[in-house]
Amino acid sequence: MPKKTVSGQGVGREIINAIKGAKRRIFIISPYISSDYAKLLLEKAKNGVNVKVITSKGRRTFSTAILSIYSGKISDRDLTMFEAHRGRRLRLMTTLITVYFFLLVLMLVSMNNLIPGISQPLFYGSLVAIAAISSTITYFIDLRYAVALVLGALILALTLVVILKGPSIYAYVIATFQILYPIGIVMAYIKWSSARTYKGIIEEFGAPKKLIEIRFASSGEKFIHSKIYIIDDVGFSGSVNLTFKSINKNVETITRYEGEDIEELERQFSEIWSMLDDPPIDVIRDIYAIF
Repeated sequence: MPKKTVSGQGVGREIINAIKGAKRRIFIISPYISSDYAKLLLEKAKNGVNVKVITSKGRRTFSTAILSIYSGKISDRDLTMFEAHRGRRLRLMTTLITVYFFLLVLMLVSMNNLIPGISQPLFYGSLVAIAAISSTITYFIDLRYAVALVLGALILALTLVVILKGPSIYAYVIATFQILYPIGIVMAYIKWSSARTYKGIIEEFGAPKKLIEIRFASSGEKFIHSKIYIIDDVGFSGSVNLTFKSINKNVETITRYEGEDIEELERQFSEIWSMLDDPPIDVIRDIYAIF
């Protein structure tokens, strides 16, 4: 029988303390992992502890990315490709942003009729070109940015129409979208132009190599929601994810196993491990999306 079951805020700290003191093995099933705890697992693996992790892949979290780099499935060549891809995208984004703001200036000029005779065709021509450029940039921007920008533009436009009861919603949508959209562009560009976090991980843990074994619990419909921790000769199961909020703030429940009781937990871990595929890591799709 399990030795002890406890509930409360901060009960997961016992798991973290056990991980910090691990000498031989750390086997984990946790759908979500905070980056600090992912780095803790890499530190233990770097010091010779056998680390196996089952976690989520679909959410493309930073922790999943750094664990994947040290799963033995990523090479220096992959990271060279990563950098080349990032460089190409940055150059493309720089060009698109430059063209976008040039067209925006043309639109403002035409709206104020500063060039008589061609203001109307200039306005519609620049509008069509901006739409094309915006669509291309949105393809590269996180979907959340695009949705937020569109909703923000519509809400602001509707608010203005209600307050002013004047020009058509069409004009306000265009105007507010042109104001809001560059914010999304800049956000995406800043994200892609900074490799500080990625390079910091490489500096801390060295070139890509196999430090841990990792499998993903979100392939198709086979999402694993279990939480199991086997650390040397002690085990835990319950509701705790390996995240800062779950460990320190949430009210969670864990059951602690020792002695013969841990054998059943080991069997469950092995059963779940064996039911999951061990696919290769796609450096562009699984790593690039994070950094």
